[in-house]
Amino acid sequence: MFFYLSNAMIRSNATSIRSEATERAGGLYCEVVSSLIDLQILVHEWESLFLEIPNASMCAHPEWTVSWWTSFGHEHMGAGEDTQLYVLTFRNVDRELVGVVPLYEDQPKNAIRIRRLRSIGYLGRERAYDMTEEPTVLVRPGFEALVSKCLQKFLKQESKKGRWDFIALINAIEMPLNEDGSWQKWAFVRSGLRSGSDFVDLPETWSEYRKRLSKSMRENLPYYPRLLNRDGHNWTLRTVEHPTEIRGAVERLAGLHQSRAESCRGRQHSNHLHTDIQIKFLSDLLSSLAEQGRAFVTELVVDDRVIASQAFYGMPGMLTVSYSGFDEAFYKYSPIFIISASVFQDAQVKGVRKLNLLRNIAPWKTRWLAHTGDSMTRTYLVRKRPISILRYLWHTGCIGFERDVIRRIPVLVGRLKRSMKKAGN
Repeated sequence: MFFYLSNAMIRSNATSIRSEATERAGGLYCEVVSSLIDLQILVHEWESLFLEIPNASMCAHPEWTVSWWTSFGHEHMGAGEDTQLYVLTFRNVDRELVGVVPLYEDQPKNAIRIRRLRSIGYLGRERAYDMTEEPTVLVRPGFEALVSKCLQKFLKQESKKGRWDFIALINAIEMPLNEDGSWQKWAFVRSGLRSGSDFVDLPETWSEYRKRLSKSMRENLPYYPRLLNRDGHNWTLRTVEHPTEIRGAVERLAGLHQSRAESCRGRQHSNHLHTDIQIKFLSDLLSSLAEQGRAFVTELVVDDRVIASQAFYGMPGMLTVSYSGFDEAFYKYSPIFIISASVFQDAQVKGVRKLNLLRNIAPWKTRWLAHTGDSMTRTYLVRKRPISILRYLWHTGCIGFERDVIRRIPVLVGRLKRSMKKAGN
C-alpha cells in the first residue's frame, strides 16, 4: 500500500509502505483529504463510486458529508474548535477511486482534551453533530478486504506517532479493524456488531404489496384518513420539493419534531433537532438534494395548519425516510402513518423498489414488512498510555453528563408542562 501525503490535498508525515496485500492485489493508494475545497473536488468521483454500490445509504453520499462539514466543521465550531477534516480515500493502481472513509480529527491545544479520530456522522449521540446512524463508508464491491488492510496499516502508522489518544470508527462488517488482534499490543480495544439498516422490498404493484401486509395494516390504510373526515376535519397532504421552500418546511418539521419528543402519549422519542445548527444542517442538505430532485418534505395539513411532517431523500430505485414530527393533539389519527402510506405508494408507482427505514428495527417497521440489512462494526481504540487514558475518561464523563442530564432537561420540562396542562384541563 502507498501513502502519498502532502499539505495540499493530503496531510504530510506519512511514509510510503508496501505490504504483502499490495503485491497480491496490485496496490492501493491511501490519501487524506483535509480541506473543504479538496473535498468538493472529489465529489464527482465520489458520487460515481456511490452509484456503483447497491443499497448505499444516502448518508454515504458526498452531499451528506459536505453538508455535515460546512455545518459542524472547524469554522463553525460545532464538532470542535480544533477539528480537522480527515477523509481517507483509496485508489487502485489505475488511480480509480475504490473507497472513501469519511473521518475527522480533534487536535486541541488544551492538554486535558482528547486527541481523537472518529467517523463523521454517528457514534452514540455523543453530541449535537451525531446526525445519522447510517453507514457513511463506501467501498467498491470486491475491494473490502484490501481497503480494510490498507486502512489498518495507515491508522497504525499514524497512531504509533502519538497522533491520537482515541479512535472511534463505524465500518462495514466486511471491514473489521482488529481481525488479527494486533491492536491490543498498544491499545485497549472494544469492538461490537451493530444492526444494519432496515429495508422494505416493494413488488411491481402496490396492490401486490398491500396483499402481503397484515389484515390490521390493510384496514388501517383507509381507516385513519376516514377518521379525520368523520371528525369534521379538512385535510390534505402537501409535498414541498422546491429548494427555496425547503428551509421553511424544515423549520416547521423541527418544531413538530420537538413536539413529538415532548409528547406524553405513545412511545417516547428523542429530539434530534434540538439546536439551530442541526436544523441548518438538515435545511442545507435537503435543499442541496432537492435541487437534484432527490429530497422532499411531505406535510399533513389539517384545517389549514401543518400538524405533521416528514422528510425523505433518496436515489432512483430507493427512498429513505428521515426526521418526522407531529402535533400531539392529533396523535389518535396516526399522522405519520398517513404520510408514510401515501409517500410509499406514490414512490412505488414511480418505480421505487426499496425503502430504507434506517436502523433499529421496531414494531412500526415490521408492520411495513421491513428486514434488517448487513450489520456494521463499531470499534473504539484507546492508547495504552496514562495521558491518553485520563483524557478518554474525562471525555466520556463529560459527554455522558451532557447526553444523559443536560440534553434531557428541556425534553423532561416540556413533558412536565404538557402533563400539567392536561391535568389542569
